[in-house]
Amino acid sequence: MDEYSIASIVIPQIFDNRFSILCNNYDYYGIFFISGPGIKNAKIIDVAPTILHLFNISIPDNIDGRVLTECFEEDSKLAKREIVFQDIEKIEKLKDKIKRLKKEQKI
Repeated sequence: MDEYSIASIVIPQIFDNRFSILCNNYDYYGIFFISGPGIKNAKIIDVAPTILHLFNISIPDNIDGRVLTECFEEDSKLAKREIVFQDIEKIEKLKDKIKRLKKEQKI
């Protein structure tokens, strides 16, 4: 991601001019804004699973936190989309099997 940046549209009436200037460009570390009913109970550990869900990426089953579904509009695709978890143990076993097969020169 060193050569790329992600940009988004900031709705001007939400932020005053001083703040929206900060939101026009993103760097490697990024910036994340979210709002909605119940967000005041959100924790920093909820950010990662929420972002993964936003990008339709399965969430490791051993991750801390939860998807902040309350920030999605009620009838939106994001609210209706199933939260998908990936079985990390199963993936690790598969990686080990592939390594073993490569070592045995079977693949």
